[in-house]
Amino acid sequence: MLPKTIIKLQMLGYLRAGRKPVDEDVSYKELADRYPRVPPVMRNRLWLLPLYSVLLCVSWCALLLSSTDDGMNPRDACTKMCCGLLPAVAMHLDMYGVLVPREIRKLKALRTLGVVNIARRGKDVLKDIKGLTGLRKLGVTGVTKENGHELCLVIVGLGRLESLSIRSEGKPGLSGCLDGEFSFPDTLQSMKLYGNLLELPKWINGLNNLVKLKLRSTGLLSVNATMDVLGNLQSMASLHLLNKSFDLAEGVSLKLLPKMFPSLVVLELDCLDGLTSVKFKQGATLKLKVIKFKSSSAAPNIGLFRGLSSLPSLKEFMLYDQEYKEDFVKDLRDQVAANRSGAVLKRFGAQA
Repeated sequence: MLPKTIIKLQMLGYLRAGRKPVDEDVSYKELADRYPRVPPVMRNRLWLLPLYSVLLCVSWCALLLSSTDDGMNPRDACTKMCCGLLPAVAMHLDMYGVLVPREIRKLKALRTLGVVNIARRGKDVLKDIKGLTGLRKLGVTGVTKENGHELCLVIVGLGRLESLSIRSEGKPGLSGCLDGEFSFPDTLQSMKLYGNLLELPKWINGLNNLVKLKLRSTGLLSVNATMDVLGNLQSMASLHLLNKSFDLAEGVSLKLLPKMFPSLVVLELDCLDGLTSVKFKQGATLKLKVIKFKSSSAAPNIGLFRGLSSLPSLKEFMLYDQEYKEDFVKDLRDQVAANRSGAVLKRFGAQA
């Protein structure tokens, strides 16, 4: 939790804390199920709880060290467990957001705030955020069905908001949390939705000025419905479909049709599970300049991408530097070379 004295910093304009999440797979509830629990007989004996917490820390550290192969030293491992995982489980919080003190709304100069965990104080913390009418960037985590509707109402009132990040861990995640008819600020240009969503909320249709969108762990159940909605956002210039954006047993086939994504410049497909094909039809994504691809499979098949030669503005196809089948890379290179806009195939990543 951030210190209460932070509200004395009346001129503070940028406040961002917490760790950068890599996924939303596991919630604190699921994490608690993986490790020993406090026996019921001890839950009401406060003098025993600290002792048990110490023992729990020791056992967790031992478990982590026995399964860690990335060179983490004992101090870092124990810090991760005892200062990160244990408090998160004990307080029913996720491990990435931070709690903010009451009356954070007094920081009227704030333009950036994140990543705030709204699960603990619920509507009280949302009332504080509502008072920060000058916010340009907001990031929240710990979204649930109990606070999701109120969160959307708060966002509606932030008339200067330009960037928004909404996140929830595990399941049900964001599913059912963001439903309803809302008119988000016209100033909103960038948005991240991280967490189990299943379907896009209806209010996304009205984000006519949205320029950048990132989806991760959303588990969307319909590719066509998703692409229809996003493809009609007239200002969308940068679309990032990341790990587990879709959850389909039959695989994910992306079809970019004529008149879809009229302003799209950058398309990123990063470890998109179950991706079977990406097809660009003639007349689709006329302004697309950069495609960035990282495979979730060790060996994507030839023909995964189709229609690259027809993209009139393509400049770069950026391929993550990992092992691929030779015929897959050759097919990409041939399609890019056949593009008349002078496009090139590039590698990116740690070894590129």
